[in-house]
Amino acid sequence: MRWLTILAVAAVGLVGCSGGVSGAGPLKPAPPIPLQRPGGPVISSQKHPVGPSPDLVMTISPTRGPVGTTVAIRAIACLDPTGLNHAVGFNRAGGPGGNMHEDRNPNNVVTIPATLSGTTLVGTYTITRQDTEFSGGMFTVQCGQTVKDEVFTVTGQ
Repeated sequence: MRWLTILAVAAVGLVGCSGGVSGAGPLKPAPPIPLQRPGGPVISSQKHPVGPSPDLVMTISPTRGPVGTTVAIRAIACLDPTGLNHAVGFNRAGGPGGNMHEDRNPNNVVTIPATLSGTTLVGTYTITRQDTEFSGGMFTVQCGQTVKDEVFTVTGQ
């Protein structure tokens, strides 16, 4: 009798129990949540694959300056039909004075609010005292699958 109990426990351990709610099937993903953009159409929260922006051109102005300098970031030919796949940022350690470990530190990356109008993306950023640690940094624009960078040099430290 003892061997039968051991065999039964071993069989349950190998096969497992089929407990749970009878008739329950696999979990299904939640339906997409519609989003309303101000002044725009309702957009689904599902992922919208966006292709590259092959003709993307990025400029920053000026390309150097002291603390307090306001930098204008502009990208043209930014293809983002959903309006959900673009970004502008500044990596304090991404410029020529940075180093390989610090440029991957998320505390050195600043997200810059930007506006996409048609295929033109614009944003501004004011250089701060924190930005002087590495003598400059790198502005980055992402439009769909395309990323462009421009170096900014902090002067007058």
